[in-house]
Amino acid sequence: MIDQSTLDGKVITAAFDLAASPGWAEVSLRDIADAAGCSLADTMERFSDKDDVLKVFFEHVDRTMLTGAGDVEREQSSRDAVFEVIMSRFDAMAPYRTGLKSILQARQTSLAPDPTFLRMTLKTQNKILQAAGVSSAGAPALLRQLGLARIYGQVVQIWLDDEDAGMARTMAALDKRLRQGEQTLRTIDDVAKSGERACEQATAFASRMILAFRAAAERHDPTADTGSEEGAPPPDTTSASPTGADASDTSPGGSPA
Repeated sequence: MIDQSTLDGKVITAAFDLAASPGWAEVSLRDIADAAGCSLADTMERFSDKDDVLKVFFEHVDRTMLTGAGDVEREQSSRDAVFEVIMSRFDAMAPYRTGLKSILQARQTSLAPDPTFLRMTLKTQNKILQAAGVSSAGAPALLRQLGLARIYGQVVQIWLDDEDAGMARTMAALDKRLRQGEQTLRTIDDVAKSGERACEQATAFASRMILAFRAAAERHDPTADTGSEEGAPPPDTTSASPTGADASDTSPGGSPA
């Protein structure tokens, strides 16, 4: 739980208490400041609006989750490590579950998606993966974040209604979906590798065809014929006799008759 002696702790606790009672849509930042026993001026120095209160709340939750990630065993599978990190996140949010349920329900009825909230969600998934020791580099990392965001969103809805202290339903749902997601990612990786191999083979084939075409063109090039040289003049066929006269028309004296 967030330290109640701090401004963050007072404001966040008041915000979630109010969200659980009248509903998040009806709550204003002034209402939160009054319930927290803080002046509006002090509150607005830290929080610009009530959505900013949520942002700071999730930052505290992320920090608690990452602090606890040091206890995650490095030898276990990535799936089991992700499972532990997400469950520790649920533990950190547990004191605020009723208010959080009201807030998430209010957001689901909103007509337009909130890009800021979506970015926060993806950042959280990235933190979960890194805390679990899962690679966060390159295009596959984005696929993992998007896939985990979908799984996390589904399991959060189950967690919000899971009144069991041991969270048996939540753990079963999370384990099942992580296994399914792991198989999906493995299939995607296999397809990606097959695509890379196909591209390499196609490139090699194209290179061989280009070389073959060049060799064929050189064999049929007229300039490659060694029987004549390019630019050589045609042979002189008139050197055997004078132009326009036959040998019989010449007199013994060597002049015309």
